[in-house]
Amino acid sequence: MKKYILYALLAFCAVSQGALAQVTTQGTDFYVSWGANDNYEYIIDYISMQIRVAATQAAHITLTFSADASTDEFDVSAGDVYTYDLDATQKDNVYSEYTGTSSKSLRIQSTTPVAVYALNQAFATTDATNVLPVTNYGTDYYQVSYIGLGAATYADGYTVIATVNGTTVYEDGIPMAILDAGEVYSDYTHWDATGSHITSDHPIAYYVTGTCVNVPVGTGACDCLYQQMAPVNSWGNTFVVPVTHRGKERVRIVASQNNTQVTQTGGIKKLDGGGGAINPPNENSFTLNAGQFAEFEIALSTGGAYISADKPIAVASYLIGMDYSALTVRKGDPAEAWVPSVEQMIEGTAIAPFAPSANTELDEHHALIITPTDTRAQTTVSIGGAPDAYLTGGTWTTGNGTGSAYSFYSMPLTNTSSSYYFHNLEGLTVMGYGLGGYESYYYMSGASGRSLNPAFYINDIHYQDLDGNVVCGQTLFHVRGVAQLQLSTAPGHIKWYVDGTEVLTARDLLEWDINTLAIGTTHTFRMEVLEVIDEYNNTYLHTLSTTFTVKNQAVAATITTTGATVCSGTSTTLTGTSTGVTNPIYRWYVSQIATTPLHTGPTYTTPALTSTTTYYVSVEGDAHCENVINDRKPVTVTVSGSLSPGSIGSAQSICYNTAPQPLTEINAPGCGCGSYDYQWQSSTNDSDWSNISGAMSATYSPPALTANTYYRRAVTSGSCGTVYSESVLITVYPVVTVNAVADTTVCAGTVVPQKTFSSSTAGVTYTWTNNNTAIGLAASGTGNLPQFTAQSNSPYSITATITVTPAINGCAGTPITYNITVSPCTVIVNPHLRTRVNY
Repeated sequence: MKKYILYALLAFCAVSQGALAQVTTQGTDFYVSWGANDNYEYIIDYISMQIRVAATQAAHITLTFSADASTDEFDVSAGDVYTYDLDATQKDNVYSEYTGTSSKSLRIQSTTPVAVYALNQAFATTDATNVLPVTNYGTDYYQVSYIGLGAATYADGYTVIATVNGTTVYEDGIPMAILDAGEVYSDYTHWDATGSHITSDHPIAYYVTGTCVNVPVGTGACDCLYQQMAPVNSWGNTFVVPVTHRGKERVRIVASQNNTQVTQTGGIKKLDGGGGAINPPNENSFTLNAGQFAEFEIALSTGGAYISADKPIAVASYLIGMDYSALTVRKGDPAEAWVPSVEQMIEGTAIAPFAPSANTELDEHHALIITPTDTRAQTTVSIGGAPDAYLTGGTWTTGNGTGSAYSFYSMPLTNTSSSYYFHNLEGLTVMGYGLGGYESYYYMSGASGRSLNPAFYINDIHYQDLDGNVVCGQTLFHVRGVAQLQLSTAPGHIKWYVDGTEVLTARDLLEWDINTLAIGTTHTFRMEVLEVIDEYNNTYLHTLSTTFTVKNQAVAATITTTGATVCSGTSTTLTGTSTGVTNPIYRWYVSQIATTPLHTGPTYTTPALTSTTTYYVSVEGDAHCENVINDRKPVTVTVSGSLSPGSIGSAQSICYNTAPQPLTEINAPGCGCGSYDYQWQSSTNDSDWSNISGAMSATYSPPALTANTYYRRAVTSGSCGTVYSESVLITVYPVVTVNAVADTTVCAGTVVPQKTFSSSTAGVTYTWTNNNTAIGLAASGTGNLPQFTAQSNSPYSITATITVTPAINGCAGTPITYNITVSPCTVIVNPHLRTRVNY
């Protein structure tokens, strides 16, 4: 088998704390089977059978194949869509292509609620369905399908799966099979089975599994039908039927009760469906009895159809065969989608296009979003977990109906590796379809699975949606019951209870009010309805209940928070506090319309910011619901540029072992986050830096230096971080020396030549001193020692010490000394020998 994961951040029926949860097509336990696709048994080798599991929180999935009890397991990460392709053995274990009983089902169990979808795909004959959880199953169904192509092997069909051992399945009151949990009964007929009444004594999963149909009859080409059906108790009364961008669809309306009054706007009656559709003389208002159906053609150009009835009805929409000349886009073939009623709208759901692994012509995928016209502009989409954005890439069509109260939007799903999560607080339903050549699929993607008859609403909130949740900021509670049944005429056929006590004034009423419910307290409402179920006046007692808590609504004024100013590229931490909300829980959002919080907690640390950004925070607590979207508290982080370190003094050159001038601030730091903190650092190589102990002021006075040293200043300003000034080099001149000069002795009266001083360092200057001017030399001088005539007034030798001091760049070096000795040198001449003798 092949398994792979598509990343997506999903939030099927995403509900924040304090908001209302909803009954949806999510669950933890599912049953699915695949019906015959086309008319050849061997075609199973070419069929792609695929399930997709979408998780809003991490889930561990277990698959159990009833036919051989084999299992498989996998994990789905939060926000992911997991695609599972069945291998050949697994396909054979779930492919129920014949009439009769088998074990060809797959059970899907999850540790947390997930949404599941299934694909039955072969080249040029494809359809897909949502898979309902067992909590949505019922015991009362009607077939809503289409007649098979007509050949002996092309049939209309249905497949049911039992969830309880010993389940008896009936068709129009005739027992068809007794099934244990996981067992399957399929029925394939060569007539239009629409309107057949399928019942059971325990809840069952029910699928339309037509092998290959023309819609309408005689229009090429045929495709299989595959759609899980909803039980009668979840049928609705009001429907908006959208149209794909192909331009036209067929619609069937089926009744479950006699004398059902139906009104439709936008459809044109059709009798070419090949089945038993009624031919109402007035196609806009007509009557259906239980199991009867009417067929209509609807068009995109006229806004689809609006359908209402005084008793619950089922509505299905069909893609028309590609060869139908009236199509605007002649692409794709028949497929069937269950149309959820307006009463089954939810706040949000996700859809992801199917990507068959087998040979396919599918090359485009779309979502149809139905929502109230007044708030359609508030509909948002998150693609692959990206932030919520308003819809783009498609077009709104105002639907048919009273006051055009609903609209639908056809949006291309161009990213086949991600999910699309749609959200509207005022409610929506979503359908999905894909097209390609003579191949297509169409299915109901996202809606509620509420029980609608009987049912009751509190302040227009369905009792199942309300159960276990919180009602916020309300003091008047309006109760409205629905009981479109044959009721007993005895007093007390409708009873109401609040917290275990009957509300006597509301007995046998469908609408009533209650003005006082304690805040911060949990309350239970119960409705009892006595239905007459047969001609012998036998009755059945329906008992419905819901439990909820009443809280005040938090408002922005209950939250205190302060914005911040930061430098570009830095983050900051925002803090929320609240007065009047005990045990507060804070949620931080990136925008006013965001549905998923960035963070939950009293503080939120932003990412590094490069532009001014406004965040939104909400709060909830023991007796307070979370702020509504439009009443979140805004808090702005102002980005004012990057923190700059300023500049310090310029470079200096100093003599060895002397102190440089203080390093002063030339330019102050800028764009900080409050105050500035300083730390001076030093380095010998302008690379490796060390903090200077105690040097934490804006200026710094270095000590006496004996080596070149670099200095810089670190500047820290709150969340703006730390930056560093340009470094400043203090150059220390070296200590210069003069080459040694040898002592010398001369006679008085002798001319002593100039003495030139030298050094190993270029550019050295010299000064000298003489401690005995009696030798005929000045006491001091600069440069070289000048020429002079040695003198002596003493009968003895006299000595002078010469001290020579080198200097460079104004810095004196190491001096040297040497001696000059002057002797009197007396001369006696022998006239005979003409010899001079020195004494």
